[in-house]
Amino acid sequence: MPTVEGDSNENLDSIGEILSGIANDVEGSDRAPTQPQHDLLAATNQRLERALSRWNGIKQGELAQLNAALQAASKAPIEIPPADKLTLQDAPEGKDLP
Repeated sequence: MPTVEGDSNENLDSIGEILSGIANDVEGSDRAPTQPQHDLLAATNQRLERALSRWNGIKQGELAQLNAALQAASKAPIEIPPADKLTLQDAPEGKDLP
C-alpha cells in the first residue's frame, strides 16, 4: 500500500488511488483495520481536505475573475458541472470516470 509520509501531493487522482487501496485492503480482510491503515486514512483525508479547499478557492477566486472578464468581453463563462452530472463522454481521452 502506498504511503503518504512526507507527501503533500494534492492530486485528486493520487488521493483516490490511496483511498481505493485502503478500501480494498480493509474489505479483503477479516481483521479490524490496523493502526498504519488508520494513520494512512487520516493523512490522506487531510490531503483531500487541502485539495478541495484549494479547488474551492480557485473556483471562487481565479475562475470567478476569469468568468467576469469573459462576460465583460461578451463571451460565455466557463462552467464546471457538479460531479454527479459528469458522464463518461465528459472524461478526457484516456481517462475513465467511475
